[in-house]
Amino acid sequence: MDLRDVGPVHCAVPQLGLVALVAVGRGWPPEPRYLALVLLAASPFVVQLVRRQFLTPLAYGAPVLLAEVLLLRDAVYADPAPLLLLGLVCTVALNSGARPALVLTLASNAVVIGGELLCDCGSPLLWIVGQWMTFLAGWALHSQERTMLELEQAQEQLAERAATEERRRVAREVHDVVAHTLAVTMLHLTGARLALAEGDTPEAEAGLREAERLGRESLVGLRRTVGLLTRQEEGTAPPAPGLSCLDALADEYAAGGADVRLTTSVAREVPDDVGLAAYRIVQESLANAVRHAPGAAVDVRVADDGRALTVEVTDTGGTAPAGPATGGGQSLAGMAERAALLGGTCRAGRLPDGRGWRVTAVLPLEATAAAPAQRAAEQPA
Repeated sequence: MDLRDVGPVHCAVPQLGLVALVAVGRGWPPEPRYLALVLLAASPFVVQLVRRQFLTPLAYGAPVLLAEVLLLRDAVYADPAPLLLLGLVCTVALNSGARPALVLTLASNAVVIGGELLCDCGSPLLWIVGQWMTFLAGWALHSQERTMLELEQAQEQLAERAATEERRRVAREVHDVVAHTLAVTMLHLTGARLALAEGDTPEAEAGLREAERLGRESLVGLRRTVGLLTRQEEGTAPPAPGLSCLDALADEYAAGGADVRLTTSVAREVPDDVGLAAYRIVQESLANAVRHAPGAAVDVRVADDGRALTVEVTDTGGTAPAGPATGGGQSLAGMAERAALLGGTCRAGRLPDGRGWRVTAVLPLEATAAAPAQRAAEQPA
């Protein structure tokens, strides 16, 4: 049962039952003065039942303690009147926590001890122990309820953070796919336009066909991404691109007329996540170079030193006016995020001569490769 189900109504009903028991314990029918006192003790719980909400500790303590003192002034043998104090302590401990419940528990102890000293109401130690046990039980339930609420809030925050991270990851993937396709498509369209201007119709047709092919491939890639998001194509996604796909990537740009030189020097197998990040960084860097430095020669170098994979993409600055920058720098931020997720770095900036642009990413290999083995070693046997 959820502790939050113990609401004002559920808590008020048993307290009113204790009040009725005290009234019956004084004889039936109870004398008017006793009936007035038990009604006074019951008043906060009746209000709680009607309003369906807990009251302040003072609203419980004042009438119940007053009624208890007046009842113990005329105690009977085996008087059940201290039951009212148990209900008081329990209600305040459940609703208000330790400090007010502790104060009312001490006050209830004093009332019981005073009743024993003044009129020998009997078994004060039993009632005192019962009050402290009630206090501890109510405080424990209150603390557990508060812990449950904190855990739920933490879970909601984690779920929101995971959803945010997933949206950012998808945004990076879609951006990279679309930016790459548009960059290569624009190369072919530009080549087709120039070919038409020179009267070379076959060359123009070839460029347009290639642009059309790339557009269709982009649509297929976007459909796959959306399908994976909606879980409609689980298990049908193609393998993620990696270092082995860099040659085909460079060839696509070269076929569109870009001057791309690719040099790879990787002597070991690269983890899939590192390979994907390296591919996306090269892909985005080439798209930026074509978009912002048309006509530039682009030099791509990928190498590893045994501990990290270094990706460096440098362009010479181009011979034609660069188009206006778009996206507010999101492509550079996306590359930096990819590297940071792997514990690496990605920096971009102009060359010393002020014409060219260089993107340098360092992606650790050892930590990524050792992570699965480390997780396995940490699991209990």
